[in-house]
Amino acid sequence: MQPKTFSQNPSEAEFRALAEFNKRLQLESHPDDPLRSLEAHMAMFKAGQVLKDQRLEHHTLTQADQIIALLSCQIEMRPFNRHLMRADIRVLPEYRRQGLAKQLLSQLLKVAKEYDRTIILGAGHDRAPAGKAFAQRLGAKAASQVCENRLELNKVAHVETWLEEAKEKSKDFYLEFCEGSYPEKELEPICRLIESMNDAPIDDLALDPFRVTPEMVRNFESYFETRGLKRWVYFVRHRESHDFAGFSVVFFDRFNPKVLIQDDTSVISQYRGHALGRYLKAAMLDKVRRERPEIKTISTHNAVSNRYMLAINHAMGFKPYLTIDLWQLERAQLETYL
Repeated sequence: MQPKTFSQNPSEAEFRALAEFNKRLQLESHPDDPLRSLEAHMAMFKAGQVLKDQRLEHHTLTQADQIIALLSCQIEMRPFNRHLMRADIRVLPEYRRQGLAKQLLSQLLKVAKEYDRTIILGAGHDRAPAGKAFAQRLGAKAASQVCENRLELNKVAHVETWLEEAKEKSKDFYLEFCEGSYPEKELEPICRLIESMNDAPIDDLALDPFRVTPEMVRNFESYFETRGLKRWVYFVRHRESHDFAGFSVVFFDRFNPKVLIQDDTSVISQYRGHALGRYLKAAMLDKVRRERPEIKTISTHNAVSNRYMLAINHAMGFKPYLTIDLWQLERAQLETYL
């Protein structure tokens, strides 16, 4: 059985095969979520093609026109992290431990050499322990651990208390709401604000600090639109200087309308110590509760080592839902294994 390169312009039949494969694995990783529709899978695939600064490749193993194993490669083309690539090998449960993942490794090595990547970053979760065993056989290094935490919106705690506390602790700051595209005149300072996420812990991941440009921001906004995501952002600004001090981002997914995605929350280092992270989170969830009653669940991802953000989330009532291990493998290790 030889890997096949998945078309960059798939037919509807190819999309259906990919969607059925992903649905099977979604039942394993996220059994509480509604299965993604064909339209949702098409939107996700097309959104990946919108991003100008990365290359995406998919390689499949099939049986009777059914995808049974998939290698997905994401190659960063921006000036940073040019030493690494991200790769994801997934196999249907009933076909695991039959050597299919190993068959895809030769294709992975070929891609790594083509783009001159020396580090391969992959992931696996605790509901599919075969992935961890596979990574360990390869000699991959456990570089970080991330937890998806979830909370039912009607059980969120401390919102009113933290908003009241902000009147004193955060009195030198004010909130500013943004829906949709960022204003053109604010793009440069917003880029610097997003870069404050470089302070988040990365554990042993071999990642470079990232830089953000206005062009990248606009490209990501095109990605969100294609993917079916609607963005809400709360900024917090210094009252005297009007400088950005922090931000919190959430997304509404039109293909999963009952689950809110809590994305980045960050405060610039010079403005920390004023409970702004709690202020931002409380203000956002208060607004969501009032204006988007269809939302039932909030999902967020945090590095297990990010104790500051986890302290806020746990106080609000978030509970672990899925544990994700991030693995690093040197290309030389893969060559030796093969």
